[in-house]
Amino acid sequence: MDFPIVRVEEWPINNENVREKTKQDEELQRKENIKTYYNRRHELTIHDGVLMWGYRVVVPRSLRKEILEELHSHQTKNLARSYVYWPNVDRHVKEICSSCIYCLENRPLPKNHLDAIEN
Repeated sequence: MDFPIVRVEEWPINNENVREKTKQDEELQRKENIKTYYNRRHELTIHDGVLMWGYRVVVPRSLRKEILEELHSHQTKNLARSYVYWPNVDRHVKEICSSCIYCLENRPLPKNHLDAIEN
């Protein structure tokens, strides 16, 4: 059974890839590193070798950049919040978007800037 990640067949990752990377990920394998996930400990499950937070895949560090790049080509933060999790995922998404020329040029104007234009 595949985990429910946005149409997995369209992504550059799959269950087997996530499962293998999870096995190799020191952060997810070493008990002393799991403190990052402590507040969510009652919500974490393992499904077919893949660590899940609810219906979201807990992404191993080695796949995060690849997933962020894939999310970046869509509505990044909303997709990230809906389908994947790792500590500070929002901050990482913000960092990616703040260094992207397309995102910077196409981001919505701040409300106070819009008020100044209308007046």
